[in-house]
Amino acid sequence: MENKLNGSVQDKSERLIYLDMMRIFATFTVIILHASAQNWLDVATNSYEWQIINIYNSFVRFNVQLFVV
Repeated sequence: MENKLNGSVQDKSERLIYLDMMRIFATFTVIILHASAQNWLDVATNSYEWQIINIYNSFVRFNVQLFVV
């Protein structure tokens, strides 16, 4: 198909691999986020378990912005 202004139209089925990889990574981090938040309120604050849960939760918190993109 030709466009009268630009010549040919770019194929719409062409995928951007880096966006697919970003979505896969974001999905993985959402799973980690939900797994770390599962016991958030059940452990004592400032215990070793709470610190580990907090570290996991903090490392994957950026995934919310990835899903918006």
